[in-house]
Amino acid sequence: GSRGGGSRGGGGDLPGRTLMVVESPAKIATLSKFVGPEYELLACSGHVRALPSKPGSVAPDRGFEMVFEQAPSKGRVVQALVQAARRSSAVVLATDPDREGEAIAWHVAQLLAEKGALSAGQPVR
Repeated sequence: GSRGGGSRGGGGDLPGRTLMVVESPAKIATLSKFVGPEYELLACSGHVRALPSKPGSVAPDRGFEMVFEQAPSKGRVVQALVQAARRSSAVVLATDPDREGEAIAWHVAQLLAEKGALSAGQPVR
């Protein structure tokens, strides 16, 4: 895998392939022992978006809506996730089962949608 966003199984396009996003490149090695070639494993390496500390990041007049931005260091990781999601039939967000993992998965899903990487009806789990 590449620094910051490891992958396994990239390259060949298999019909019906599923993108599985994990938090760390180390988890790719473990999971690749259990999943078949119909899965493309990519690591987001933690949070992909952040709440910037600048005016307008939180809008009290709009129900305290928060305006997140892509983390500056995640350009290559996000690009790889977007490209993989576009060629996949489904996306599985396999982050850790804790609050941080849930937040990371939510941000990955939101970012993929914002970048137009998900097709209509493409499952995201």
